[in-house]
Amino acid sequence: MSEEIIAIIITSILSMFSLVISIKTYILNKPKIKIELTDKDSDAYFGTVCLKNGKTASTLIGFVQLNVINNSPVDISIRDIRLKVGKTFHRLVDKKNSYWDGCYFYYLDENGEEIWDGCCVDYDKYGIDIPNKVKSYSIISGTCLFYHFPIIESNSKNCKVVLYTAVGKISKRIKMRKYDENYVSSEFKDMELFEHNKIKNN
Repeated sequence: MSEEIIAIIITSILSMFSLVISIKTYILNKPKIKIELTDKDSDAYFGTVCLKNGKTASTLIGFVQLNVINNSPVDISIRDIRLKVGKTFHRLVDKKNSYWDGCYFYYLDENGEEIWDGCCVDYDKYGIDIPNKVKSYSIISGTCLFYHFPIIESNSKNCKVVLYTAVGKISKRIKMRKYDENYVSSEFKDMELFEHNKIKNN
């Protein structure tokens, strides 16, 4: 085997190693952002909402409590958040709209009485700002309200939360539950746990 062929083989091997290292470096440094729900049974639901002015919203509203996690070494900008239900994308309610501050979800019982769990949505305080930026290796958490959730016959609906970011669309499939007599909020779960442990320790 001539020295020229050996040189070509060595060059090819070195190029291959260089390519492998470049790919591994790209994978390690590629921006990574994901969506999580703290409690998948309580942090995504839809229902009827009473607004700050005492009037009921004209359509059903979707609620999602989001955690957006950035596991990459760079900051990532978020331009918009949408809720996809079927083939339709539903807009995020602007947290600066004062009508939604202190709103609450409710349902009607068999006697037509308004029932709610006593928890208001402090949207001006806990709503996610858009546009936003998730700093490297950090998390932002907040509330999302979405307009015009469709009227459905079932008590749950498979949906998708979509983030429009500087590194492309990031999505997560979630199950939205109907706010009714069977819905249990995270706050109520905490209270049940507190009461359970208080009785248990007595």
